[in-house]
Amino acid sequence: LLNFGLSPHEISQITETNDNSATLLVRAPFNGTLVDRDVVRGEAVEPGDALFTLSDLSTMWLSLSIPADHARALDIGMDVEATLGGISDSPVRGKLTWVNTAIDEKTRLVRARALVPNENRQLKSGMFGDALVFFSPEFPALTVPISAVQLFQGRHFVFVKHADDLYGLRRITLGPVSHEIVTVTAGLKPSEPVVVEGSFTAMSEFLKSRLGAGCVDD
Repeated sequence: LLNFGLSPHEISQITETNDNSATLLVRAPFNGTLVDRDVVRGEAVEPGDALFTLSDLSTMWLSLSIPADHARALDIGMDVEATLGGISDSPVRGKLTWVNTAIDEKTRLVRARALVPNENRQLKSGMFGDALVFFSPEFPALTVPISAVQLFQGRHFVFVKHADDLYGLRRITLGPVSHEIVTVTAGLKPSEPVVVEGSFTAMSEFLKSRLGAGCVDD
């Protein structure tokens, strides 16, 4: 009877009342919220059948999909900030608790997980959104201000200085973003200066030059 979850007091009550009922109490192993029920009253069940799903909703898992070329910078304990649809308040913040060691064969992404608080019960299972992982300052990486990065034809570029009056557009590969700093994982060397202030104006002039003389206003 102890193995069935009855307490010593309940066992003594059976002895006193000579109760031979087959009804057993099902006790939750922890305090939580009943989120799913797989049985109905009177249904026959077998050992090992799942009857109920109990969850502690004070914290929740935030499932992340990380590009494979960024995964090398991830480490357990890093701060995570997520903006989820349906929540208009401040972003959700938590800690990275797990990073998969394998890359998904179909999506080519690395799965990761963060633990986030849910004290006000705003978070719901199935929500989607965008997340930022803040990499450690000790992580050896080349970084530039995010204001230096421009998007062109779906790819990221910076303007690299070749001479005092000569700059060239260079394609780069981005890594994790931390506040206003972005990691560059490919396409740029530490010794190469880039345009930080005015890069948007430089990109506008570059795009204007691609229109051709026939497309310029009089």
